[in-house]
Amino acid sequence: MSDRNRADEELQTARLSLRRPTAADIDAIFAIHSDPRTCFHNPSDRLTQREQAEDLYQRWDDQWQRCGYGYWVVRRHGSAPQLGFCGIKPMELNGMKVLNLFYRFAPSDWGQGMAGEAATAVAA
Repeated sequence: MSDRNRADEELQTARLSLRRPTAADIDAIFAIHSDPRTCFHNPSDRLTQREQAEDLYQRWDDQWQRCGYGYWVVRRHGSAPQLGFCGIKPMELNGMKVLNLFYRFAPSDWGQGMAGEAATAVAA
């Protein structure tokens, strides 16, 4: 991905700013992915140790380097705390190559349409 720079890896919506994750986001990755409520429908995604968040961040970063797209950090405009993460990853499902749309947000930000807004930006 050497022909792209991180400035190209930002998205803006009416309410949200999305950017490529950095190592500085590992604590937020852990906080959101360790909450049992955020992984209720997929308990195997729940993180129990910070090192797992480091590994997850590394997988996300590797995908960005390989594919030129991946998961994004989602924030409200002008707000420091991360609301969550949203992105697309290639995977195989029933022998077919597909793109999986993912989002996971802090429970305090559920029910406000943020995931849909972020997913629309990411898919576009």
